[in-house]
Amino acid sequence: MKRTVLGLVLSLVLGTASFVQEAVGGSLKPGDIVVAGPGGLYVIDPVTNAVTMLSNLGMRGVAVDDAGTIVAVTESTEPSSIVRFDPETGSLATVLSFPTGTVAWGIAIDPDGNYLVTNVGPICCPGPPGSLDRVDSAGSTAETLTADTRFMEPVGVAVEPGGTILIADYNARTLFRWDPATGELSGLATFFPSGSPSGVTVTSAGEIIVVDFSDAQGGVYRVDASGTVTALAAGENRGMLAQSTSVAIEESGGILVADFYPGAVIRVDPVTGEQAVLATEEQVGRLLGIAIFKGPAGPMPMTIDIKPGSYPNSINLSSAGVVPVAILGSATLDATQVDPASVTLAGARIRLIGKGDKYSCNAEDVNADSFVDLVCHVVTAQFMIEPGDSIAVLEAQTFDGQAMRGEDSIDIVPD
Repeated sequence: MKRTVLGLVLSLVLGTASFVQEAVGGSLKPGDIVVAGPGGLYVIDPVTNAVTMLSNLGMRGVAVDDAGTIVAVTESTEPSSIVRFDPETGSLATVLSFPTGTVAWGIAIDPDGNYLVTNVGPICCPGPPGSLDRVDSAGSTAETLTADTRFMEPVGVAVEPGGTILIADYNARTLFRWDPATGELSGLATFFPSGSPSGVTVTSAGEIIVVDFSDAQGGVYRVDASGTVTALAAGENRGMLAQSTSVAIEESGGILVADFYPGAVIRVDPVTGEQAVLATEEQVGRLLGIAIFKGPAGPMPMTIDIKPGSYPNSINLSSAGVVPVAILGSATLDATQVDPASVTLAGARIRLIGKGDKYSCNAEDVNADSFVDLVCHVVTAQFMIEPGDSIAVLEAQTFDGQAMRGEDSIDIVPD
């Protein structure tokens, strides 16, 4: 009997709804985690675990291109579509819609910027004819690369460094490899009788990592060049990792897994198999896709303290003096690497001292947290602040060009 657990349980009710998108400006940074599911599209900060909803449009597979644009396959619309989400503006655009009645699922981006999409077949009964399709980024051309009868429910997709394409087929319990040079589809690894591969990715070293969707256990596996499958982490019976749907690799090598039920983002140590939950179902819902944001970095958020040691931060715009501001160092920021020449606080620059060739800055630990802070003095007369403003923004760059941004409250006082 054909098993259709993934196809039918996860293919939730389609219909019309009102969808909203959230612009997040330049706050996304390389390494942020993008996840998708029936509940929408979210981004997770891998350090703080803070979660932000980007869109409440239900989605399946998700990928991020080198320009920082998020592309995904819709789950909440009929027919399934490829959509492109711009986090800078919050705009969501349809790239291409697939034929009515079919279920597009996973998505990856090839070296030429084309979208590779798995299609599990008719919505009623996943199975042949499933396919691997390629769509150009403009959505103007689409072609089926292979619709092999061995496909039963192809869901996960990834591109290897040499250009070959990996397809995780849940119902066939097989990891396939498709060679674009020859058009040949081969079975690289089998997960029969107990496993059901649902997601696949490739590390920077070319290692293949697969996750398994199985109520009984599920887990994370490494597949070598010969097709040998090695377990890296086992799931729990109807618990964490039991219904893993998608996988991505952090720059540090950490394995990130999207779990459908109970619903979570889980980081797996590739050496020890140790698991840590980064986000729960209550925060992100049940998940079908995961990707790492790797586009151009927006300004890196930083913490500043205007007039350290005082509150409120009173500013007299008529003053002829300076206002001190501290860029606070942390475990992730060496404040001494911020270039004083690049610093502006609400338009005001740092005062020059000496012969006019030295910036009025000094390194000290103003908040006694054992991290060195950079305290600078900006020229009050240069402020681009209006009476009634309550926030001042500091913008800067590190010496190696990383944009930075922080803000603090201010209190404008009369003369």
